[in-house]
Amino acid sequence: MKVIIKLVLASVLAFLLVTGDASGFSAVETREFRATVRENARTPVSWRSDPLPLVPFGSVATLHSPLQGTITATAGLRRISPPARITADQIIPIGSATKVLTAVLVMREIDQGRFDLDDELPDVAAKTDNDVLKRIVERHGLQTTTVRMLLNHTSGLPLDPIGNPRVAKLLRKNPLRRWELKDAVNLGLRQPREIPGTMWRYSNLAYTLLGLVIEASSGRSMQTQMQALFELAGMPRTHYNPGQKQIRSLGSRLARGYIRINPEVFPELDRETQRQFRPLLHRLIPVKGLLTITKFLSVPQKASKHAINQARTNNRGEFSDITNRSDYSYIAPAGWVLTTTRDLTRFWDALFAGRLTTQKSLIDMQTITPVASQTIPTAKGIKLEWGLGIAKITTQPGTLYPGSPETTLWWHGGDLFGWSSDTFYNTTPLLQGTILSQLSNTADTSHNLGLLSRTLRLLEQ
Repeated sequence: MKVIIKLVLASVLAFLLVTGDASGFSAVETREFRATVRENARTPVSWRSDPLPLVPFGSVATLHSPLQGTITATAGLRRISPPARITADQIIPIGSATKVLTAVLVMREIDQGRFDLDDELPDVAAKTDNDVLKRIVERHGLQTTTVRMLLNHTSGLPLDPIGNPRVAKLLRKNPLRRWELKDAVNLGLRQPREIPGTMWRYSNLAYTLLGLVIEASSGRSMQTQMQALFELAGMPRTHYNPGQKQIRSLGSRLARGYIRINPEVFPELDRETQRQFRPLLHRLIPVKGLLTITKFLSVPQKASKHAINQARTNNRGEFSDITNRSDYSYIAPAGWVLTTTRDLTRFWDALFAGRLTTQKSLIDMQTITPVASQTIPTAKGIKLEWGLGIAKITTQPGTLYPGSPETTLWWHGGDLFGWSSDTFYNTTPLLQGTILSQLSNTADTSHNLGLLSRTLRLLEQ
């Protein structure tokens, strides 16, 4: 009998280690959270300028509470044609949320005394004695750029290597090309840039360059360093910089990525940004059976059925499965990690618990640089400020829902063509340490504060 009990306990423990869910939430709370995730997946995103597609794209959300444990909920499909439901352990690319992991790797190198946060890049190159980094710094005049500037987006570097017409041409010729970091950085730096430290300018290129800094400092590849971080943080289902062979090997564990291929792909992006990213989109093929899928376009949320049906009729959209049609190795340290919400939640929990960096480095990551502050113009009552690899969100009372208190969160999200992610770490006293992570297989519903609002309201009841 004792043997049977031990076997049962071992099986339960193994299940919890695999699923990551050891929930102390009540049955009612669990049911309400799952309903919230389903409701959010069906709700138009009111504060984004692009229309929301009426497609059952998949969404996975994990809620972690230090006191109550972890629950995960799903809604929608991981694959639209033929239909297949999304699962709780679905692997999804997190896009720019990769930057948080890269920032942690940088801080870990600083913790080991290999360079300092405010070192200029020539000093970093000298301390690491790395010829590749030395040549890049000298060739592109990065003498006054510091590590801190790269981390908080004040380096003045452009958004992306793809802004260089040569990079765009190479991607147009072969979207699945595998890039060496040094090649992507060298070509990306051949673009106009601002004076370092004088303005905030979001930059994938800065984090791609940080990948080279990590390799120079550690003497190991980014692949090796990321894998070590995954193991330290307890992220068994996470992958860095996968090629197409690895993507295919994931099979049904990976949620297919879908993108709208209207003439103007993302209306909120300026023409120059659309022009830069168009090489990634020129070969897209509509998904079979999705040629007439419709979307909301300037339709009030309380519109009549007639108005909604008219919008569906007049504003048709085509979608493409982009899963095997792109490769992001040219910005891998900035945006090419695939993971699950459970793995991502464990990472954020480990980060703020001080298990990944020293306390000093964690404080540095949460230190706001004045020039790195930004206010979201379309979200009233919400302030966004940048630290190192993570952003601070402060909401005024009543912003998230009627009667909501002032709320402070640390956040990073990400968009790729076909996928999106958001993770929020709550520092509000009553909900200190609560983490909400959401992944989706379309970029059309990203950075939607609706799920956050509904979840906080549920927790505070």
